[in-house]
Amino acid sequence: MVSSFTFINAYSQTNYTLQQCIAIAQKNNLDILQTAYTTQNLEIAQSLAYYAQFPVVNGMFAHSLNAGKRYDPLAGRQANAIYQGQNFGVSASATLYQGGTLQMQKEKAALDLEKNSLTIANLQNQYTTSIANIYLQLVVAEENVRIQTEQQLLTQKQVERLQKLYKAGTITVDQIAAMEAQEAQEKYTGLQYAQQINTSKTDLKALMNLPLQQDLTISKPTISAYKNKRIDNAEAIYKEALLVQTGLKVWEKEQEINTLQTKIAKVSSYPQVTLSGSFGTGYSSLAIDESKINITGISVAQDISRYTASGEAIYQSSPQFIIPKMNYFKQLGQNVSPSISLQVNVPIFNGYQTKYAYQRSILSNKNTEIEIKKTELNLYKNVKNTYDLYTSSFNKLEAATKQLDSRKIAFQLVQKKYELGALTIYDYTQAKTLLTVAEQNVLQAQYEIEFYNILLTIYQKGEYK
Repeated sequence: MVSSFTFINAYSQTNYTLQQCIAIAQKNNLDILQTAYTTQNLEIAQSLAYYAQFPVVNGMFAHSLNAGKRYDPLAGRQANAIYQGQNFGVSASATLYQGGTLQMQKEKAALDLEKNSLTIANLQNQYTTSIANIYLQLVVAEENVRIQTEQQLLTQKQVERLQKLYKAGTITVDQIAAMEAQEAQEKYTGLQYAQQINTSKTDLKALMNLPLQQDLTISKPTISAYKNKRIDNAEAIYKEALLVQTGLKVWEKEQEINTLQTKIAKVSSYPQVTLSGSFGTGYSSLAIDESKINITGISVAQDISRYTASGEAIYQSSPQFIIPKMNYFKQLGQNVSPSISLQVNVPIFNGYQTKYAYQRSILSNKNTEIEIKKTELNLYKNVKNTYDLYTSSFNKLEAATKQLDSRKIAFQLVQKKYELGALTIYDYTQAKTLLTVAEQNVLQAQYEIEFYNILLTIYQKGEYK
């Protein structure tokens, strides 16, 4: 229900701030949502590791139906019989010693879960960076469209003015054609910026997992990073990044897991002590209650297979019995069979499985050490490059601002001279183009500073809010 509300609330919104785009992406992005299943699997693995230390208890019930010959001790002969039986039992076994493997498996499951949390945080930071980059590109494109629209309005007024002068016969057709060509060029540039806007919106909606058919508008952020330059330096930011960067912490956690895995591989060669016990009973339809057997009489019958030496018949007497079956519950009480055993398994040879598992864990640990060093090196490189770009953007902004001030003054002078006929249409369009470029350069430098400041904040604090 919570997830449904989040999506509906996001879709019903029309304007998005940068922070809202980041928050929605971190909740709705499919890659991040997919990690939730990984988390659930690891939580299950942690529960399994915890309950593995408890005894294993099994219950048993069996019912059998048999047909065949059986020896009747009372009749003294084989007889056909159909009989059935039931068996009940409970067994339990517990590992008393396994070199501490069960405890280490619990610790490993906890470390796997911690590593997954760091992986999710690292993924969220990556999407934060992507969102911020696309968001600011979108803002810059919209600002460029605004600047271009203002320039188009100025050009349109000049076209209208030249058309009047052309009709009055004071200028030639080539002069008005040149201004119309400038107007067409500005419209073409505006369409390019519009396409950039559409592309950026599509990319942003994909990262936020919003319907692609939904219209997306953003709130223009307050750009302030260019007003106050950071007083720290790349070295200071890098030192702080070493403590908080989730990408690095993922590998550090992996190293802990590999170290523990090495211990697990080593103790797998230790003896294993298991305590087992069982308690069972059973019932058979053939069982008789000997304490209740009664003789009811004696029968006499000729044994036709035997005769005396003189040929006289031999008669054989046999007692007649009442043989009661033993009571069902009495059998269950009498047939109880408890047992207990202590088993020690000593590994002797298992095809070098333990040996090679130990060697592989050692190699994994060494590989992780290299990955940590590589991550630290890449982190330093990224921090240093980002900080250099951040500082150079201030230099670009300073130069672009001075250039813009000069272009504004120059364009005002050119415009007046052009209107007085002292300059050509080429001089006017060139001055106006240079002014537009100067405005865009200032805007680009401001947003570059904002973006690089966001990156440095993520490096420094491990997140951006």
